[in-house]
Amino acid sequence: MNSSNRDQKFTLNLGPRRRPNSATPRTHRHVVKLTEEEDRQLRELADGLNMTVARFLHETSMAPPSTFTADQERAFRELSMLMIPLRNLANFTNAVARLANTEKRLPAEAAEIYPAYMRLSRELHGILKRINTW
Repeated sequence: MNSSNRDQKFTLNLGPRRRPNSATPRTHRHVVKLTEEEDRQLRELADGLNMTVARFLHETSMAPPSTFTADQERAFRELSMLMIPLRNLANFTNAVARLANTEKRLPAEAAEIYPAYMRLSRELHGILKRINTW
């Protein structure tokens, strides 16, 4: 491993804020005008799910209609949104493990893994606890 890779700083990114690139170009655009209050509320909702406003609007508007209750829909949406940070945490853990195996040392960033796992675990258990009450 060369020195530039060895000195690479690992960062823990728990979720993409934008959608991946599309095979077909996205050429259509829609403009929505909001009041200051509506804009604030929309940004809070998107930030709460670690999304941009554009991605939040796309994800919520393109979701198929369902017969679930509002609480069930919210729980399923929360579960699906946990998949992104869980996947990113697993990738980060694998990168740290590869570095540790190659360099025979554990980088300082490894200390971020357990607290992130515990936070995601608490969120997951909270959602599952709500689901089990239905």
